[in-house]
Amino acid sequence: MKCVSLVFCFTALLLAISVADVRGECKLSLQDDFKKPAPVYIKDGVFLAPNPAGDIRLRKSETLAVACPGNKRRVVLGNVTISLDVVEASCVSNTTFRVGQWLGPFKSITCNVQPWFSTQEVKGGCGRGNQLHRVGYQIESVFFSVYEACFDPSLVRTVYVRHELTPASVFFQKGQQRPQFTEGTLFGKVRMSKLYSMKNQKERVQELVGDVADQYITKKEFLSRGHLAARADFSLRACQVATFHYVNTAPQWQRGNAGDWAALEELVFDPLTRKAVVFVSINSPFYNSTITDQLTFCEDVCERKEYSWLTWRDDGTTSFCCNYNDAKVFHLPKLPVSGLFY
Repeated sequence: MKCVSLVFCFTALLLAISVADVRGECKLSLQDDFKKPAPVYIKDGVFLAPNPAGDIRLRKSETLAVACPGNKRRVVLGNVTISLDVVEASCVSNTTFRVGQWLGPFKSITCNVQPWFSTQEVKGGCGRGNQLHRVGYQIESVFFSVYEACFDPSLVRTVYVRHELTPASVFFQKGQQRPQFTEGTLFGKVRMSKLYSMKNQKERVQELVGDVADQYITKKEFLSRGHLAARADFSLRACQVATFHYVNTAPQWQRGNAGDWAALEELVFDPLTRKAVVFVSINSPFYNSTITDQLTFCEDVCERKEYSWLTWRDDGTTSFCCNYNDAKVFHLPKLPVSGLFY
Protein backbone atom coordinates (compact mmCIF):
# COMPACT_ATOMS: atom_id res chain seq x y z
CA MET A 1 0.00 0.00 0.00
CA LYS A 2 1.35 3.42 -0.96
CA CYS A 3 1.13 6.36 1.47
CA VAL A 4 -1.20 9.19 0.52
CA SER A 5 0.97 11.73 2.28
CA LEU A 6 4.21 11.92 4.29
CA VAL A 7 2.24 13.20 7.30
CA PHE A 8 -0.07 10.18 7.21
CA CYS A 9 2.86 7.77 6.89
CA PHE A 10 4.74 9.41 9.75
CA THR A 11 1.66 9.29 11.97
CA ALA A 12 1.10 5.63 11.13
CA LEU A 13 4.72 4.86 12.01
CA LEU A 14 4.44 6.61 15.37
CA LEU A 15 1.22 4.71 16.07
CA ALA A 16 2.93 1.39 15.29
CA ILE A 17 5.82 2.25 17.60
CA SER A 18 3.41 3.31 20.34
CA VAL A 19 1.46 0.06 20.04
CA ALA A 20 4.73 -1.90 20.33
CA ASP A 21 5.67 0.10 23.45
CA VAL A 22 2.26 -0.53 25.02
CA ARG A 23 2.56 -4.23 24.32
CA GLY A 24 5.99 -4.18 25.98
CA GLU A 25 7.72 -6.30 23.39
CA CYS A 26 11.44 -6.88 23.92
CA LYS A 27 13.84 -6.71 21.00
CA LEU A 28 17.47 -7.73 21.46
CA SER A 29 20.42 -7.23 19.14
CA LEU A 30 23.04 -9.97 18.87
CA GLN A 31 25.86 -7.46 18.71
CA ASP A 32 24.67 -4.94 21.35
CA ASP A 33 22.66 -6.76 24.02
CA PHE A 34 24.69 -9.93 24.74
CA LYS A 35 27.79 -9.18 26.78
CA LYS A 36 30.70 -11.25 28.11
CA PRO A 37 31.25 -13.51 29.96
CA ALA A 38 28.33 -14.86 27.94
CA PRO A 39 25.70 -17.02 29.67
CA VAL A 40 23.83 -19.91 28.09
CA TYR A 41 20.32 -18.84 27.06
CA ILE A 42 17.49 -21.38 26.94
CA LYS A 43 14.00 -20.59 25.65
CA ASP A 44 11.20 -23.14 25.35
CA GLY A 45 13.62 -25.97 26.07
CA VAL A 46 16.18 -25.16 23.35
CA PHE A 47 19.07 -22.77 22.83
CA LEU A 48 17.96 -19.21 22.17
CA ALA A 49 18.33 -18.26 18.49
CA PRO A 50 17.68 -15.17 16.37
CA ASN A 51 14.70 -14.88 14.05
CA PRO A 52 15.04 -14.64 10.24
CA ALA A 53 15.72 -10.91 10.60
CA GLY A 54 18.70 -11.55 12.85
CA ASP A 55 17.33 -10.23 16.14
CA ILE A 56 15.61 -11.79 19.14
CA ARG A 57 12.09 -10.83 20.21
CA LEU A 58 10.09 -11.75 23.28
CA ARG A 59 6.56 -10.81 24.26
CA LYS A 60 5.90 -8.91 27.46
CA SER A 61 6.35 -11.22 30.50
CA GLU A 62 7.79 -13.98 28.28
CA THR A 63 10.74 -15.64 30.00
CA LEU A 64 13.97 -17.42 29.23
CA ALA A 65 16.56 -19.20 31.36
CA VAL A 66 19.94 -17.51 31.74
CA ALA A 67 22.54 -20.01 32.98
CA CYS A 68 26.21 -20.12 33.95
CA PRO A 69 26.90 -23.87 34.23
CA GLY A 70 30.19 -25.14 35.59
CA ASN A 71 32.18 -25.20 38.81
CA LYS A 72 32.12 -21.87 40.67
CA ARG A 73 30.12 -20.21 37.88
CA ARG A 74 27.50 -17.73 39.00
CA VAL A 75 25.06 -15.27 37.42
CA VAL A 76 25.96 -11.58 37.58
CA LEU A 77 23.19 -8.95 37.71
CA GLY A 78 24.65 -5.56 36.94
CA ASN A 79 27.79 -5.51 39.08
CA VAL A 80 26.54 -8.00 41.68
CA THR A 81 27.44 -11.70 41.57
CA ILE A 82 24.54 -13.67 43.05
CA SER A 83 24.56 -17.18 44.52
CA LEU A 84 22.66 -18.81 41.62
CA ASP A 85 24.02 -20.35 38.42
CA VAL A 86 20.69 -20.17 36.58
CA VAL A 87 17.91 -17.57 36.74
CA GLU A 88 14.67 -16.83 34.93
CA ALA A 89 14.68 -13.50 33.07
CA SER A 90 11.33 -11.96 32.12
CA CYS A 91 10.74 -9.41 29.36
CA VAL A 92 9.49 -6.03 30.59
CA SER A 93 9.89 -3.89 27.46
CA ASN A 94 12.51 -3.00 24.85
CA THR A 95 15.79 -4.29 26.37
CA THR A 96 14.64 -4.20 30.01
CA PHE A 97 14.26 -7.52 31.85
CA ARG A 98 13.32 -8.59 35.36
CA VAL A 99 15.10 -11.24 37.44
CA GLY A 100 13.35 -11.58 40.79
CA GLN A 101 13.42 -8.10 42.31
CA TRP A 102 16.19 -6.94 39.97
CA LEU A 103 15.26 -4.78 36.97
CA GLY A 104 17.70 -3.69 34.33
CA PRO A 105 19.05 -3.96 30.78
CA PHE A 106 19.42 -7.46 29.40
CA LYS A 107 23.10 -6.89 28.60
CA SER A 108 23.77 -6.48 32.34
CA ILE A 109 22.95 -10.17 32.94
CA THR A 110 26.26 -12.02 32.56
CA CYS A 111 28.38 -14.69 34.26
CA ASN A 112 31.31 -14.21 36.61
CA VAL A 113 33.30 -16.69 34.46
CA GLN A 114 32.65 -18.13 31.01
CA PRO A 115 30.25 -21.12 31.34
CA TRP A 116 31.86 -24.55 31.11
CA PHE A 117 30.73 -27.11 28.55
CA SER A 118 31.02 -30.85 29.04
CA THR A 119 30.43 -34.18 27.28
CA GLN A 120 27.84 -36.88 27.80
CA GLU A 121 28.12 -40.38 26.34
CA VAL A 122 25.10 -41.70 24.47
CA LYS A 123 24.20 -45.35 24.93
CA GLY A 124 24.41 -47.52 21.83
CA GLY A 125 27.43 -45.83 20.32
CA CYS A 126 27.76 -45.10 16.61
CA GLY A 127 28.86 -48.43 15.15
CA ARG A 128 32.10 -50.43 14.91
CA GLY A 129 33.00 -49.98 18.57
CA ASN A 130 32.82 -46.19 18.39
CA GLN A 131 31.36 -44.03 21.14
CA LEU A 132 28.75 -41.32 20.58
CA HIS A 133 29.14 -38.24 22.76
CA ARG A 134 27.08 -35.10 23.11
CA VAL A 135 28.95 -31.87 23.71
CA GLY A 136 27.01 -29.11 25.42
CA TYR A 137 25.92 -27.70 28.74
CA GLN A 138 24.51 -29.36 31.85
CA ILE A 139 21.92 -26.96 33.28
CA GLU A 140 20.45 -28.30 36.50
CA SER A 141 19.12 -31.77 35.59
CA VAL A 142 19.02 -31.29 31.80
CA PHE A 143 21.87 -31.68 29.30
CA PHE A 144 21.55 -29.35 26.31
CA SER A 145 23.51 -30.67 23.33
CA VAL A 146 25.33 -28.31 20.94
CA TYR A 147 26.59 -31.13 18.68
CA GLU A 148 27.27 -34.88 18.68
CA ALA A 149 30.63 -36.53 18.01
CA CYS A 150 31.27 -40.13 16.97
CA PHE A 151 34.58 -41.01 18.66
CA ASP A 152 36.90 -43.98 18.06
CA PRO A 153 38.57 -44.64 21.46
CA SER A 154 41.00 -47.23 20.06
CA LEU A 155 42.58 -44.77 17.61
CA VAL A 156 41.76 -41.70 19.75
CA ARG A 157 40.14 -39.88 16.83
CA THR A 158 36.78 -38.44 15.84
CA VAL A 159 34.96 -40.25 13.04
CA TYR A 160 32.36 -37.55 12.40
CA VAL A 161 30.49 -34.71 14.06
CA ARG A 162 26.80 -33.97 13.59
CA HIS A 163 24.96 -30.73 14.35
CA GLU A 164 21.96 -28.82 13.12
CA LEU A 165 22.13 -25.91 10.70
CA THR A 166 19.17 -23.54 10.71
CA PRO A 167 18.41 -20.22 8.99
CA ALA A 168 19.60 -18.57 12.22
CA SER A 169 23.09 -19.99 11.61
CA VAL A 170 23.81 -17.15 9.19
CA PHE A 171 23.79 -14.69 12.12
CA PHE A 172 26.92 -14.73 14.23
CA GLN A 173 27.94 -12.89 17.38
CA LYS A 174 31.27 -11.24 16.70
CA GLY A 175 34.06 -10.11 19.00
CA GLN A 176 34.55 -13.47 20.70
CA GLN A 177 38.16 -14.14 21.65
CA ARG A 178 39.18 -17.65 20.60
CA PRO A 179 39.37 -19.84 23.70
CA GLN A 180 41.88 -22.62 24.20
CA PHE A 181 40.87 -26.11 23.06
CA THR A 182 40.08 -28.55 25.87
CA GLU A 183 40.61 -32.31 25.99
CA GLY A 184 38.08 -33.17 28.68
CA THR A 185 38.26 -36.82 29.71
CA LEU A 186 37.85 -38.51 26.32
CA PHE A 187 41.52 -38.76 25.38
CA GLY A 188 42.83 -40.45 28.51
CA LYS A 189 46.55 -39.90 28.95
CA VAL A 190 46.98 -38.56 25.42
CA ARG A 191 47.80 -34.83 25.55
CA MET A 192 46.35 -33.45 22.35
CA SER A 193 47.84 -30.01 22.89
CA LYS A 194 51.29 -31.59 22.93
CA LEU A 195 50.63 -33.59 19.76
CA TYR A 196 49.63 -30.40 17.90
CA SER A 197 52.73 -28.50 19.03
CA MET A 198 55.11 -27.40 16.26
CA LYS A 199 57.96 -29.29 17.91
CA ASN A 200 56.06 -32.58 17.85
CA GLN A 201 54.84 -32.01 14.29
CA LYS A 202 58.38 -31.51 13.01
CA GLU A 203 59.61 -34.58 14.86
CA ARG A 204 56.82 -36.76 13.51
CA VAL A 205 57.17 -35.54 9.92
CA GLN A 206 60.93 -35.98 10.12
CA GLU A 207 60.38 -39.63 11.03
CA LEU A 208 58.41 -39.98 7.79
CA VAL A 209 60.37 -37.90 5.27
CA GLY A 210 63.75 -37.25 6.88
CA ASP A 211 65.64 -33.97 6.87
CA VAL A 212 63.22 -32.25 4.46
CA ALA A 213 60.62 -31.92 7.25
CA ASP A 214 61.29 -28.17 7.40
CA GLN A 215 59.78 -27.88 3.92
CA TYR A 216 56.44 -29.16 5.23
CA ILE A 217 56.17 -27.71 8.74
CA THR A 218 56.74 -23.96 8.62
CA LYS A 219 55.30 -20.84 10.24
CA LYS A 220 52.76 -20.62 7.42
CA GLU A 221 52.10 -24.31 6.78
CA PHE A 222 51.41 -26.79 9.56
CA LEU A 223 48.71 -29.12 10.84
CA SER A 224 46.09 -26.97 12.54
CA ARG A 225 43.17 -27.94 14.77
CA GLY A 226 40.50 -28.09 12.08
CA HIS A 227 36.97 -27.52 13.40
CA LEU A 228 34.49 -30.20 12.34
CA ALA A 229 31.39 -28.39 13.60
CA ALA A 230 32.29 -24.85 12.60
CA ARG A 231 32.24 -22.12 15.23
CA ALA A 232 30.53 -19.88 12.64
CA ASP A 233 27.55 -22.27 12.49
CA PHE A 234 26.39 -21.12 15.93
CA SER A 235 24.89 -17.71 16.59
CA LEU A 236 25.48 -17.24 20.32
CA ARG A 237 28.83 -17.17 22.09
CA ALA A 238 28.26 -20.04 24.54
CA CYS A 239 27.56 -22.46 21.68
CA GLN A 240 30.57 -21.11 19.76
CA VAL A 241 32.81 -21.74 22.78
CA ALA A 242 31.58 -25.35 23.00
CA THR A 243 33.13 -26.07 19.58
CA PHE A 244 36.60 -25.73 21.14
CA HIS A 245 36.80 -29.35 22.30
CA TYR A 246 39.44 -31.61 20.76
CA VAL A 247 36.72 -34.14 19.93
CA ASN A 248 35.50 -31.52 17.44
CA THR A 249 38.82 -31.36 15.60
CA ALA A 250 40.82 -33.16 12.95
CA PRO A 251 44.42 -32.42 11.86
CA GLN A 252 44.09 -30.14 8.85
CA TRP A 253 46.78 -28.42 6.83
CA GLN A 254 46.58 -24.73 7.56
CA ARG A 255 46.14 -23.61 3.94
CA GLY A 256 43.06 -25.80 3.59
CA ASN A 257 41.73 -24.76 6.99
CA ALA A 258 41.97 -21.08 6.09
CA GLY A 259 41.03 -21.73 2.45
CA ASP A 260 38.34 -24.06 1.11
CA TRP A 261 37.16 -25.11 4.57
CA ALA A 262 36.81 -21.49 5.66
CA ALA A 263 34.94 -20.71 2.42
CA LEU A 264 32.41 -23.43 3.25
CA GLU A 265 32.09 -22.32 6.88
CA GLU A 266 31.35 -18.76 5.93
CA LEU A 267 28.52 -19.25 3.42
CA VAL A 268 24.09 -27.68 5.04
CA PHE A 269 20.94 -32.89 5.78
CA ASP A 270 17.56 -31.19 5.76
CA PRO A 271 15.21 -33.48 7.77
CA LEU A 272 12.07 -31.96 6.23
CA THR A 273 12.98 -32.58 2.59
CA ARG A 274 15.35 -35.51 3.34
CA LYS A 275 18.00 -33.97 1.13
CA ALA A 276 21.75 -33.87 1.80
CA VAL A 277 25.12 -33.17 0.23
CA VAL A 278 28.62 -34.24 1.30
CA PHE A 279 31.48 -31.73 1.07
CA VAL A 280 34.91 -33.36 0.77
CA SER A 281 38.29 -31.67 1.10
CA ILE A 282 41.53 -33.53 0.29
CA ASN A 283 43.63 -32.65 3.29
CA SER A 284 46.95 -31.85 1.64
CA PRO A 285 48.30 -28.86 -0.29
CA PHE A 286 51.21 -30.99 -1.53
CA TYR A 287 49.43 -33.34 -3.96
CA ASN A 288 49.58 -32.83 -7.72
CA SER A 289 46.55 -33.11 -10.01
CA THR A 290 47.25 -36.77 -10.83
CA ILE A 291 46.93 -37.77 -7.18
CA THR A 292 43.91 -35.56 -6.48
CA ASP A 293 42.14 -37.00 -9.54
CA GLN A 294 42.72 -40.50 -8.15
CA LEU A 295 41.34 -39.45 -4.76
CA THR A 296 38.21 -37.82 -6.20
CA PHE A 297 35.81 -40.76 -5.85
CA CYS A 298 32.46 -39.29 -6.98
CA GLU A 299 30.87 -36.94 -9.48
CA ASP A 300 31.56 -33.41 -8.28
CA VAL A 301 28.00 -32.14 -7.93
CA CYS A 302 29.28 -28.72 -6.81
CA GLU A 303 30.12 -28.00 -10.44
CA ARG A 304 26.38 -27.68 -11.09
CA LYS A 305 24.80 -24.26 -11.40
CA GLU A 306 22.76 -24.81 -8.23
CA TYR A 307 26.00 -24.40 -6.26
CA SER A 308 27.02 -21.09 -7.78
CA TRP A 309 26.94 -19.65 -4.22
CA LEU A 310 29.96 -21.80 -3.28
CA THR A 311 33.35 -20.62 -4.52
CA TRP A 312 36.38 -22.64 -3.49
CA ARG A 313 39.52 -20.66 -2.73
CA ASP A 314 42.82 -20.96 -4.56
CA ASP A 315 44.68 -22.39 -1.57
CA GLY A 316 46.51 -25.33 -3.15
CA THR A 317 44.03 -27.91 -1.85
CA THR A 318 41.25 -29.73 -3.70
CA SER A 319 37.61 -29.90 -2.61
CA PHE A 320 34.52 -31.43 -4.17
CA CYS A 321 30.95 -32.49 -3.35
CA CYS A 322 29.17 -35.84 -3.48
CA ASN A 323 25.69 -37.22 -3.37
CA TYR A 324 25.24 -38.64 0.14
CA ASN A 325 24.84 -42.22 -1.07
CA ASP A 326 28.01 -42.01 -3.18
CA ALA A 327 30.19 -41.14 -0.17
CA LYS A 328 30.41 -44.72 1.11
CA VAL A 329 34.12 -44.35 1.88
CA PHE A 330 33.17 -42.43 5.05
CA HIS A 331 31.60 -43.52 8.32
CA LEU A 332 28.59 -41.28 7.89
CA PRO A 333 25.58 -41.31 10.23
CA LYS A 334 22.59 -43.25 8.91
CA LEU A 335 20.19 -40.72 7.41
CA PRO A 336 17.07 -41.30 5.29
CA VAL A 337 18.40 -39.27 2.35
CA SER A 338 16.24 -39.12 -0.77
CA GLY A 339 17.77 -36.29 -2.79
CA LEU A 340 20.48 -33.69 -3.26
CA PHE A 341 20.51 -30.62 -1.03
CA TYR A 342 21.28 -27.29 -2.74
